[in-house]
Amino acid sequence: MSKRRKSGTSPRHESPPPADSAGDSAAVVKVLPRRSFFVELLQRLFIAALCLGAGYGLWRMGRNIIRTGEYNYVLESGGRDARGEPRRNSPFTREIVHATGDWAREQAFGFMAAGATLAYWGSLVLLSSVGPFTNPLVWNPRHTAMLAVSLIGCIVAVVAFFPPWRIGTSMSCNAFYLVLAASIYLATIRDRSKLKEHSQKVFPALIMSAALVGSFSSGYAVGIIAGIFLCLLLAFHVVMLIPKVRAELMKQAAGQTSSARSVAYSSQ
Repeated sequence: MSKRRKSGTSPRHESPPPADSAGDSAAVVKVLPRRSFFVELLQRLFIAALCLGAGYGLWRMGRNIIRTGEYNYVLESGGRDARGEPRRNSPFTREIVHATGDWAREQAFGFMAAGATLAYWGSLVLLSSVGPFTNPLVWNPRHTAMLAVSLIGCIVAVVAFFPPWRIGTSMSCNAFYLVLAASIYLATIRDRSKLKEHSQKVFPALIMSAALVGSFSSGYAVGIIAGIFLCLLLAFHVVMLIPKVRAELMKQAAGQTSSARSVAYSSQ
């Protein structure tokens, strides 16, 4: 007497896929989570439009400065009330800067270089939107060339905005190169725990100095704030151009992505 088999399918328990190695480009593609095509398309188009628009505005500003031969701006520090008047109980400084000659041309070249760099970023995002979406964890020589061009644009803009030959006469340049020197010092620290410890001391000290000195020199505060942002931007470019460091960072990113994918798979 034969036993009758029950019809139907029994649930199968599948184990999550094993984590792939970050060194294999094809393996990295498999662990990346899928995203909606149209959602990513809209995001990329928005970022591209933002970069292109800002780049065009900065380029026009630089061209206008070259045409007029002067650049006027106002630096303020301190609080204002609802009517726009300086608050009585808070320190308030107002600096009206009238730049002409070489100083104005330097600022103009800075705006134009920054605008061209932003437009370059927007063009890269736009070109990646019309073609197949590439895996950000896969690196090839073309990425290195594009990143090198971006780094050159950033360096030109930084040197134009903060000329090293104006150290000592410009508070913004003094502050910027103070941040740059601190960043170079941190870059020489190899131990991660010491790097984290020193970073937690250096950057708060710089921000505190911007708050104190900025009460009577707005240019110093601008140099500190811009210096922190620009040094982080330059550090990202330099790190990604070093093959060994880039491979380690991409391996960590691939491992985190694989872990998140495995958790999401097991929760289904």
